[in-house]
Amino acid sequence: MNSIRSKLFLQIGSIVLILVALLILTNSLFLDDYYVFIHKNNIIKIYDTIKLYEGPYYKDDISSLLFNENKVKIEVLIRNQEGIVYSSNPQVEFLVDPSLPKRRHDSAPPKLIETKVEVIDETTFFRYAIDQNSKMQFVFLDGRMTNGDLIYILMPVESVLANSRIVNDFLLIIGSVVFILAMSVAYIISKTFTKPILRMNDATKSMIDHNFNVSCQVDSNDEIGQLATSINELAVALDNSIEDLKVKNIALEKQIDETNRLAIQRKVLLGNVSHELKTPLALIQGYAEGLEVLTDSDAKAKNYASIIHDESDKMNTLISKLLDIDQLESDTLILDPKEFDLVSLIQSQLLALEGLLKTRECQVHLDLPASISVLGDPILIERVIMNLLTNALYHSMDKNSIHIKITNEDNIIRTTVSNKTDSIPEVELHNLFDSFYKLDKARTRHKGGHGLGLSIVKAIIEAHLMNYGVYQEEDNISFWFELERQN
Repeated sequence: MNSIRSKLFLQIGSIVLILVALLILTNSLFLDDYYVFIHKNNIIKIYDTIKLYEGPYYKDDISSLLFNENKVKIEVLIRNQEGIVYSSNPQVEFLVDPSLPKRRHDSAPPKLIETKVEVIDETTFFRYAIDQNSKMQFVFLDGRMTNGDLIYILMPVESVLANSRIVNDFLLIIGSVVFILAMSVAYIISKTFTKPILRMNDATKSMIDHNFNVSCQVDSNDEIGQLATSINELAVALDNSIEDLKVKNIALEKQIDETNRLAIQRKVLLGNVSHELKTPLALIQGYAEGLEVLTDSDAKAKNYASIIHDESDKMNTLISKLLDIDQLESDTLILDPKEFDLVSLIQSQLLALEGLLKTRECQVHLDLPASISVLGDPILIERVIMNLLTNALYHSMDKNSIHIKITNEDNIIRTTVSNKTDSIPEVELHNLFDSFYKLDKARTRHKGGHGLGLSIVKAIIEAHLMNYGVYQEEDNISFWFELERQN
């Protein structure tokens, strides 16, 4: 019973049924009183008409009176001091004077017992009575005309109520017929109204199954017709978009496969080259150290040997970092997470850099709590902090300061390292974490570094499944990472 057709059918039927029921109930409750009220008004009109005929010659002008008697089913009796002037029914005479001799009649005269009196004016009353013989109810007007004649107009209530019952019975029959017709019309309307909606529902179900070669045939210009047109246009647009996406998806899959293939080759090449270079570089370092010892007397040769030793040391450091990055990115690194004090770790790294900080005349400003426990691999996090500190130290403006701050939000501890630097274009900020990326496009070496420190930070924090980032405010740049707090 959840379909629109059923709901619409039942709603229309319910409305018709309620209206018919209300009409019958209203008639049953108020129609009798309304009928009596109307007939009482008619009696008063007839009474006013009879008063126009006052005089001794009622019978000469009584034709309209007879017409009204037959029209509204009333009995009229007019009496003066001499006796009855006019009577439409001999039985009514006994209402006025029960001592009158009986005339020929088919049934016993009425014996009325008054039950209620309703005053119209000083000389006119409505009297309600019941006949003890027939148990029928009567309403009669008791009035006195200006010439002194008395008038009685009798109306049997039963005839009025009979009309009311006939109307109610007829209304019940008509209501039943109207209800049946209304339900038939409701069925036709609900079927006609929901047919295009069902078509649109079938079309949308087909679209869910990626079948867009459907159309809603609705021959109307109303809201339903406009909706059907929109669905048809949507199906065409989705079909075109899906086909376009399929083509782009195939191209993207090929591009991803090629990227993955190149990434794998790069990692393999990086690992192989790094391992292959370790041994010859170790030999070069060893022989350079030997040359330095053997050439103590030759300053120039000793200088060359020192240069060879320094450069081979730099190459060895570079290869070690490359191997670290390869290990981190290839998911072969095994973390050893434990609880440790992050503040103590930062202070120990600052102590290790104390000489370099003095040499570069750089001050460190701390905004740290007394202690705070976090969860992570302390050895790897130590490298993260060292890399961020050395990065800030090497790229900070001369005679400026480094700021280290720890904040806590929902038990996530964020460590931020900030320093003054030249403005960096927004488009290049997030590239700073890429391997070998350097803002110095000429790749001069006077600032030191290989562009691998931040990429190691990225790899370690991602291995911890935590967040990191960078943001810039005017000439101040801030690098941050997050760890989970431990109570």
